Amino acid sequence: MTVIAAQIIPDHLPARLAICMWGFYWLTYIHPDEPYGDLERAVAEAKDRRFNCLRIDVAPDWCYDLHRRPRGAIELKPFLPGATFNSRCFSFKGGVRCDVHDRILRLFDLAEKYDMYLGVTTWQYQETTPILADHEIRRQILSVPPHEQFMHLAQGHDRLINELKHRRLEKRIAYVEIHNEMNYFPGTEDEKRLRAEAAIDFLRQRHGDLLITADYAWIDPNGLARNTQLIDHHVYAGASTAGKLFSSAHWDLDKGPDLNDETLRWLLKPNPTPWKQFLATVDIDAFPHPAWICRMWFYANLDNQRFDYWCFRQFGAEADGVKDALVDKIRHAATIALERSLPAVLDEGYNLYPPLGSRFEESAAGRWFTENAVHAAIEEGYWGITPTGYFAPDEPAWREEPQKTYMIELNDHILNGKVDRLLGPNVK
Repeated sequence: MTVIAAQIIPDHLPARLAICMWGFYWLTYIHPDEPYGDLERAVAEAKDRRFNCLRIDVAPDWCYDLHRRPRGAIELKPFLPGATFNSRCFSFKGGVRCDVHDRILRLFDLAEKYDMYLGVTTWQYQETTPILADHEIRRQILSVPPHEQFMHLAQGHDRLINELKHRRLEKRIAYVEIHNEMNYFPGTEDEKRLRAEAAIDFLRQRHGDLLITADYAWIDPNGLARNTQLIDHHVYAGASTAGKLFSSAHWDLDKGPDLNDETLRWLLKPNPTPWKQFLATVDIDAFPHPAWICRMWFYANLDNQRFDYWCFRQFGAEADGVKDALVDKIRHAATIALERSLPAVLDEGYNLYPPLGSRFEESAAGRWFTENAVHAAIEEGYWGITPTGYFAPDEPAWREEPQKTYMIELNDHILNGKVDRLLGPNVK
């Protein structure tokens, strides 16, 4: 299959990327017995599973201080102590010190050794602030006015890129995103587009040899940076049962969940933690997005078996509609990529944030969403594709069979542009 605008991709980069979503988790699950505690082992395992690209948070303000000097080791704490055991990405122990600067350089050295590439991004103004134990570093991050944040991040990326160039490691960079999912920043679409364009221009002027991009949760042509070098986006099955339940876990912090809601009450374990008791343990000011407080309570009190039963019960009625919505978004973005003559990258998705103890994501039904999205992207000529956002060292499926074999085969399809399906001829 032809890759859209392949001539724009630097010659030293692979013809196609199979992207593993390491997120900020590679900086947080770092105790010796946690998934990224042995960083070389994690890279080697990703290579064995046929990935050639890791999408990572480089945490600019964890890495450097306000004077762009390496911070040294910083203390990381649990995201929300005692409430994250059923949450993907957030169930790390915390209580650990991490030298982010040195860890990033170590990962780039390992990428060189294992012939891997890194998609560079950050979640700095979204989920990661509560992980910082140091209130002063939190304050520094959140004190940057919204209209300056994209340029502030670009300057942090520039500092890191210059160090990597000094070490001759810059060719391990697949692409640089200013920030994850820039749609969610405050401001009008025009304001965000102009800020993104200024940040991209800053980096492109200094690093014309790299691909610099804005990353989007969804593609809105009116808000899309005109100087981005990739059409870089995500696509989630938000209309699925799992997606709707996750999105609905967002209520007024003073009022708490509506326990008169029959569905919610049925999904919860007996005697859920009282909301006010739970909230009394939370440092609310540490959370730029309080919806995550609600979601942690919901998943901590969720009955996973009932959740999976609910998902399977609803699957038949909604599957085709959700699949069509996923594929339509991918085709829409591919059309824009063709119009702008830019490569396309799909590096997050597809089932919207299922709980850690759920098995729906790993079932044939859950994989059906995944496979339809992946093969739609292959068919449309995407350069970079993730087989799913939920197959990485911190995910249950990473070492499970047949999950591991299935994902290796799906990555082989991505890397070789294969459009035949793994789950059979009736999937399309």
